[in-house]
Amino acid sequence: MKTRTKSVLIIIGTFIIGIVLGGILTGAIVRHRLNRIAESQTRPGFVKIMEHIIKPTDKQKKKIEPILKESAHKLSQIHSQCKQKMIAIGDSMRGELKPYLTDKQFNRLTRTMHHHEHEHKWHHKSNKRR
Repeated sequence: MKTRTKSVLIIIGTFIIGIVLGGILTGAIVRHRLNRIAESQTRPGFVKIMEHIIKPTDKQKKKIEPILKESAHKLSQIHSQCKQKMIAIGDSMRGELKPYLTDKQFNRLTRTMHHHEHEHKWHHKSNKRR
């Protein structure tokens, strides 16, 4: 094999390896960020984030932790109420749209909405456990 051909193959191989490693690294970073976002939406995650921002002393931590936990609980309740209202609006919308959609369109809409509701119910249940 000629030197020029070897050089081209090495450059192409390096390029391909760079693309693969870049894709793997990007995927790992995105997963890590999504996990942090999901964790922040839990009660303990909220408390952890607030404590990270405040950086309380041990003495302060004992005093502010109950306040943060209570606030997290209240925010969780508001989130739950809001989600219930959103589901009710979605159900109403489907009822209004039904006369204008084909069965296939309506079923696709229903499946998609139920899928998102199910995801939220699982997420909300995992928040309650924490």
